Amino acid sequence: MRRTAFLRAQGYQVIRYWNSDILDNVEGVLRRIERAMEDMPSPSPSRKREGSLWSHSPKGRDRSC
Repeated sequence: MRRTAFLRAQGYQVIRYWNSDILDNVEGVLRRIERAMEDMPSPSPSRKREGSLWSHSPKGRDRSC
């Protein structure tokens, strides 16, 4: 599968489920996803990207909610 190979090359883990698993065993699917996430390191945020998100506020909008 080219899409899976591309996603893995980008650092994503691909987890596949049958529709029937989602419909009949959603709790089990969620537990599997949770276990997969526990085994993955947390990504380091990009300071450059974070700064661009908060450096400009739209006119008339206060970001100090």
